[in-house]
Amino acid sequence: MTAPLPPRRFQLCTIEPITEIVNGSLGVTGTLVLSRVEESYQLHFSPDERTLTQHITAIDNSPSKIPDGKWKINKKFRVDCGKLSTLQLHQEPLSITISRTDRSGVRSFTFGSSEFISMTELVEQLVINGIAVPAPPEQKNDKYLLYFYRRCHRNIYSYTPPHIQLSVTSNNDLEAFWAALHQFFTSLIIHLDTCDSLPKDPSYPLNIAAEACHERVLSQIREYSANISKIPVVENEIFNEKGQINNFEVIKKSIYQNGCPSKLLTYLLPFVIGVFKPDSTFESRAELMKELKTEFYQLYSQCTSLKASQIENHKKFLNAFRVIKHDVLRTDRQLPAFSKSTAFGLEILTRLLKTYCIFNPPIGYLQGMNDIFVPFILTYLPEWTPEGVPIIPDDIYSLYISSYILSLPKNHANNETNNEINNDIKSNIDEQINKKFLCGDVPPIIKDDEQLNAKIEAILPMIFWCFDAMLRNINHLCLLGDVTSRCKLIAKEIHSILMQVSPIAAIWMRRNSLDSLIWLYSDFVLLFKRSFQNSGKNGLWRVWLQLNCLSQPEKSLTYFVAAIIIQCFRQLTTLPGVQITTMMEAFPKILQTIESDDVANTILWLYEKAPPKEKIENNYHMKNEENEKPVKRSGFKYFETKWTGPCETVQNS
Repeated sequence: MTAPLPPRRFQLCTIEPITEIVNGSLGVTGTLVLSRVEESYQLHFSPDERTLTQHITAIDNSPSKIPDGKWKINKKFRVDCGKLSTLQLHQEPLSITISRTDRSGVRSFTFGSSEFISMTELVEQLVINGIAVPAPPEQKNDKYLLYFYRRCHRNIYSYTPPHIQLSVTSNNDLEAFWAALHQFFTSLIIHLDTCDSLPKDPSYPLNIAAEACHERVLSQIREYSANISKIPVVENEIFNEKGQINNFEVIKKSIYQNGCPSKLLTYLLPFVIGVFKPDSTFESRAELMKELKTEFYQLYSQCTSLKASQIENHKKFLNAFRVIKHDVLRTDRQLPAFSKSTAFGLEILTRLLKTYCIFNPPIGYLQGMNDIFVPFILTYLPEWTPEGVPIIPDDIYSLYISSYILSLPKNHANNETNNEINNDIKSNIDEQINKKFLCGDVPPIIKDDEQLNAKIEAILPMIFWCFDAMLRNINHLCLLGDVTSRCKLIAKEIHSILMQVSPIAAIWMRRNSLDSLIWLYSDFVLLFKRSFQNSGKNGLWRVWLQLNCLSQPEKSLTYFVAAIIIQCFRQLTTLPGVQITTMMEAFPKILQTIESDDVANTILWLYEKAPPKEKIENNYHMKNEENEKPVKRSGFKYFETKWTGPCETVQNS
């Protein structure tokens, strides 16, 4: 009876000659062979002790069973590729370093420039057969690293398209080769993903490959950021003699890059978010502010004039007012303005939220609006006593009601105030006390302090209209009008952006069910208010001003989140799990590790590499890209002001 033939060995590539490196010196010279035996892949090194023919024959006829020998220097080895850990390439000198998972120590080999192409063939075979994937550097100098798939076997990829090939030149430039390898690997993975041919095995190192490819994206962003022209921080000479802003686009770019100095925020904020036009004059802003005050208190008077029976019979108002009462009591209780049940910040927030319900009935109140209002309140009323009473010095109050309407005092940066304004302080206060706001009496917020109450009532309209202006400027009303579908659409747009700039990262996220970004929905609604509550360089206003200063602010939230994902992607791949609960717990901590400057520069880079598909001319005509049909509008025209014009809101389809 004939004995069964031994398993046949198929050589995939060979590097010969190749010389082992021992403590910086040259060791034995031999041949490095990658081969396939039945269902496994093996890497074989054999010292060159015979003639070439004898040598190759010995390799071909070597037993398929791998001996459990030691990993000894200058000795032959034959190891299953599933037991290999990494393969690293070096430029000077041209060399390879191999490590194992089951043995300590490494084996290093050098080869001449004549074998550079043979080396590229080895790497190509490792990648195209799914044996190894590009890996991120473990150390600064580990630029060219491959990571082996522990369970590699024959036909990992059911089909590898012949039109996707690795283009290599023979100039021995390892950097150029590595760039070509990444391009080749990216095209291969995209094709396999499209055909649903990527391994379903959770241990397949797609996350490592994604990290490696994504690191090259971050490198491009760092290079782009280094070439961005630096713009000085906004300080003086903001207005001309008519009260118009000088070089508003330059100021916006400065605010985008540097943030806005806290002493200037209250004055520049209405211009940045669109309450005032940059070319408006002193007189036009003063007239507009009178109208805004009148319209605000007309709205609020409608709130106070609603009887309990009317509210009970109006289901939307009844539900909204009930939720407002509940949410206001839970708002930022760690802050003095809201810490006590008797704190006046609670009453101010309640008035603003109820007024917005009257102003925009189709949206009314959504949970989270209380969080968005708080930064505006604290911007214009920054100081509070421990009992929750706002502190508004006369000079600061006068600046609020005069300077942001007229102009920022030229010497304000030096904490000096305009003498003419100071002389008008008392008359301004007296005017507010005696005024009935053209709509009857307004219930006082603070009953036993007429002057303080007048100051608060003079400031509330600006808080309200700034809140509404920002929601319009960044198209947030669209999201609030249909939260679930809009969040899904934003997540889809973000995935599309990532597929353009870092496709393997996007594929990894989708295969792990992270592309829906459900764990970020609350941040979408709250505009990351709870995630960036701290003040300073990485604070909330830095984020919100960035959203509003972009050339297409209606797309800013999408690009902002995409930039965040790009900056923190590597941390996502190292989490112990990707369940929604894990992500919701881990992601806020991850956000604290990224820099606003990095996010800002990434957004600008994304605008160039993956520009918005279309400029939205009307916030309420934005297309739903899932079905390419315009979002339906309710046809309900709610409160119309001279400032906003006729307004409609979106309708859930």
